[in-house]
Amino acid sequence: MNPSYKEPTSYIIHDGTVRIAGGTDCKKAAKCALHFLRKGIKVVDFFYLGANAGQQAMKAMGLMRLIFETATEGKMTVVFQPNAAKTMVRDQATFQDVEKDAVYWRVSVIAIEDLEKAVAHGTTIGAPIIDT
Repeated sequence: MNPSYKEPTSYIIHDGTVRIAGGTDCKKAAKCALHFLRKGIKVVDFFYLGANAGQQAMKAMGLMRLIFETATEGKMTVVFQPNAAKTMVRDQATFQDVEKDAVYWRVSVIAIEDLEKAVAHGTTIGAPIIDT
């Protein structure tokens, strides 16, 4: 086993969780995440199970970035860190709770200037402006 591999932990739904399903309206999901940031919620995650939901999450994150960068006149951006997790869901056939693999993308807000400096120097960015 790869020594750097970390077993996914259980995900706990919180005030900044944007749950994504296969039929999620991406624009509404993006606006929901932006609303969480405006409210001062420090940890915002796009959380989903399955490939169809993953596709919707990618679209929502792209829209969020576009809206955010436009609103900040290109001075700030959002970046997303992928994480694996486990979650409990109700099996509709057996009505039992079962553990499923899930993914969540944690949102961080950074200044474009900091991003450009890091890229120019081949380094990573330190703590994001909104520490998630």
